[in-house]
Amino acid sequence: MKIGKNSTEKKVVFTILLGAITVSLNNSALNPALPEFMQVFHIGPALASWILAAFMLAMCLTLPITGYLSHNLGKRRIYLLGLALFIFGSFLGSMANNIYFVIFARSIQGIASGLILPLSLPFIFSVTEAQKRGRITSLWASVVMISLAIGPFFGAVILAVTSWEILFLINIPISLFTFTLAAKNLARDQETNSKSSFDWIGFSLITLGLGCLIWTCHQLKSWQDITSNSNLLILALTFGCLLFFIFNQLKSKSPLLNLRLFQCRNYSLSVIITMVQTVAMFECLVLLPLLIQKVFNLNPIWTGIALLTTALSASLSLNLAGKVLDLHGPRNIVMVGLILSAIAIFSLGQLSTHPHNMVWIILLMILRGIGIGFSITPVTTAGLNHIKQRYLVEATAMHDMIRRAASSIAILFVAIYLEIRSSSFIHQGFSQLVSLHLSINEVFLVTGGLIATTIPCAYLLASKKQQHFAELSTKHNHS
Repeated sequence: MKIGKNSTEKKVVFTILLGAITVSLNNSALNPALPEFMQVFHIGPALASWILAAFMLAMCLTLPITGYLSHNLGKRRIYLLGLALFIFGSFLGSMANNIYFVIFARSIQGIASGLILPLSLPFIFSVTEAQKRGRITSLWASVVMISLAIGPFFGAVILAVTSWEILFLINIPISLFTFTLAAKNLARDQETNSKSSFDWIGFSLITLGLGCLIWTCHQLKSWQDITSNSNLLILALTFGCLLFFIFNQLKSKSPLLNLRLFQCRNYSLSVIITMVQTVAMFECLVLLPLLIQKVFNLNPIWTGIALLTTALSASLSLNLAGKVLDLHGPRNIVMVGLILSAIAIFSLGQLSTHPHNMVWIILLMILRGIGIGFSITPVTTAGLNHIKQRYLVEATAMHDMIRRAASSIAILFVAIYLEIRSSSFIHQGFSQLVSLHLSINEVFLVTGGLIATTIPCAYLLASKKQQHFAELSTKHNHS
């Protein structure tokens, strides 16, 4: 795909793509290494899972302050700081001699990712015309998606031929190259006298709220855990902090997150649609391995094939989606994507245990991938197109934070539901295998219905004739 004739545009887009590849590939490449860490450090799955949880927690806690830092210190400086931290975290991880050192290194990488990823689209938007953003952001999303998809395979190959330390070390030369390109290609921020004060109250509330939420989600394993007094107390504290955070942000003169951005209808609709689609995407990551490997009793390679075909079909459809978005607006292409996604997920919930259904699973996941490609990136771009340039980092950070938090909670409740519902079916006389399959089917059906409810949201998106890029008006001023 042609990025554009402007050489500055090409350099910036290439630099941002390389940074996104580095972060995304590393994040998913560590997934197959968890058994290796358990064996090397003689730990159980609960502690090993914090290698992934620490990254997510650190990233979620960093996302809210990225807007403040970029506004006061400049996007370029913060992006370079993120790359430097990622290099530092990778070096620490390669030198780790115990699991806690590894978790600390992953936390550093999570902080770095929370600085890098929200700045990606604002940098791309700063050098591209509004009418071309659909194609450019589709390319960016396609690269990220493919990186996430091939990451586990890449990590497995590294582990097969060498040690887990290489998974950290390999990031260093790539990140150093990206840092050099970013220092050279990304424009320096214009100096401004409008510096905002840091919202310590808001930061404390969102840190405590998100921290408690993610910690509690990680601890819950059954319905009994949810109903325990200690966890109920922590959940009450969590929602209390988040509620006070919302009130604080709406009253603050220098809020950590500008919640008034949700006054923009297209942005709000885009957040709702992408949140639901992302929840469904992460649910598939949990449900497909169970369906294929437990219910169908097939080799794990089939799970990899199903997930890879989804990523590839999504990536291939993104280019078409970007062109349609630029030419005709988001409404129709997003509606088609949601309809295809709902059909695919509904159909997955109707499958029997016949062995030939593996072919249908792959076909449905390809259809699901096309639905993702037609919906998530186009609607994200359409929503951000209505946000002024100075608010893009905040808007992107909020977008990412909401999607990740919702996905984490959804995965938790899916896991608990499968356990509770399977036990219920077993008490009714069904075998353990059939009970698991019936429970998985129910989750797929509910998820398909959830996606279907967002189709009216897509219809409410502005059409091409109604597009008014970056015209959000807000009474709030950061200065």
